[in-house]
Amino acid sequence: MLIIRQVALAVGDIKAAEKFLVKCLGLRVCYRDPELGAFGLVNIILPIGNQFLEVVSPIERGSTASRFLEKNGDGGYMVITQCDDHAVYKRRVEKLGIRIAHEFEIDNFLDMQLHPKDTGGSFLEIDQQLGSRSDEHDGPWSPVAEMDVRAFASPEPMTVTSVCMVSKNPTICVKTWSDILGRKYVDRESDFLLDLDNSSIIFSKKENIAHDKMISVGLNVEDKQQVIARAEKLGARCSPEGFFALGINWILSNI
Repeated sequence: MLIIRQVALAVGDIKAAEKFLVKCLGLRVCYRDPELGAFGLVNIILPIGNQFLEVVSPIERGSTASRFLEKNGDGGYMVITQCDDHAVYKRRVEKLGIRIAHEFEIDNFLDMQLHPKDTGGSFLEIDQQLGSRSDEHDGPWSPVAEMDVRAFASPEPMTVTSVCMVSKNPTICVKTWSDILGRKYVDRESDFLLDLDNSSIIFSKKENIAHDKMISVGLNVEDKQQVIARAEKLGARCSPEGFFALGINWILSNI
């Protein structure tokens, strides 16, 4: 199993971000991690079906998220995957010479966050949930304290179908991610496509990129036009495909 379980954004104003996500997408905050203060951050986590959207914001200068915002402004920060054999990915990372930016092991959870200067694109995190139902797509998830998030589920069905990144070297970037994740990619006309078990990672071939970053999130929603109408009412820049908010293009499709 290899799935996108969580996508993280970094923003300067987390209260405004929460208000927008609640009103536009109907999401609800299920968890705020009290331990992130030690890293100079605050966060919110919102369930999207059996996946999660995290928003982080710095509360002091010098944090990784603070430097990210100074360079990029609001936007996509991290792709967090869930696997069922952490050791396989760690061996690959070591063999490829990819630096590990942060890792930890707690009861029922293994974490490995890779250095974006070695991967390109964005932060890539590979985690494994252990214990009961750990190999199920809707199983427990320690980043939300393994709480039962069903009470916080959006009233409208929704899933994350893709994330898209730009890179100064997209060919090298997709090959690196492909080698790390053990998945073959498809070379298409305007991008590279790397499929996981529940969603896709897209690497744009757009040229003259100043900084590597995540630029879009694909969402499967119940009523695309209603979501776009709500986004427009909230002041987001909209198009027939979706809307731009929090530094991200939200690309919508109907379930």
